[in-house]
Amino acid sequence: MTTLRRPTQLPIPEARRERDHYLLIASDWRSTMQPGGVPSYIKSLAQGFMNLGDTVKMLAVVQPDESAHLHLIKQFEPWVIPLELIDDSKPANWLGRKTMSFLEILRCVSPGCRRALEKASFFRASTEAITCFECFLSREKPTAIVFGHFNVKLYALALSLLEHQRPYGIIAHGWDVRWVPTSRNDFVKKETMLKGASWIAANSCHTKSILDMWRIPTERIKIIHPP
Repeated sequence: MTTLRRPTQLPIPEARRERDHYLLIASDWRSTMQPGGVPSYIKSLAQGFMNLGDTVKMLAVVQPDESAHLHLIKQFEPWVIPLELIDDSKPANWLGRKTMSFLEILRCVSPGCRRALEKASFFRASTEAITCFECFLSREKPTAIVFGHFNVKLYALALSLLEHQRPYGIIAHGWDVRWVPTSRNDFVKKETMLKGASWIAANSCHTKSILDMWRIPTERIKIIHPP
């Protein structure tokens, strides 16, 4: 009796595989200075994408006063590019700090207020970084944008992506999303970044349980254990 067999599904020829252009955003990139941890994870991830034939660019966020770090990044691989991001300065007095915190909340929750506030001097530092960031995106046109780990200090970049309807993902490692904001404005920043993400890759079931507390739709969270 002849047995009918299902045809074997052949792999897609390499020439037909659609290529992706990844943009990874790393706020703790230390290249070869600190082996291990998140920097090595992101570096291995980038190299894995490149081994598959995809292209990768990494924005390594640095402070302008980190001259030694900035120099090392510039001497590293050409796919790692520094992005200087300065924290917006806050007034020294109590009332000024409270006002600034309130304006940061408005910046997150109201797109109309956001556009007006970013023209003011309060947010000049982060707005300049956003301008550089958007110029980079226009030039590179990445097909996928990924925050290498959660960092609330990058909220201005996430706001820019949300403003221009550019999807982004976040890799959650546990310690980064476990951080509990002590102020209302940081709470809103964290909530905005997490809920604005198109997807979040949690490195464990425990990390996913932390993300579940922020009422993020379950389908947006994927558990991907570090290989």
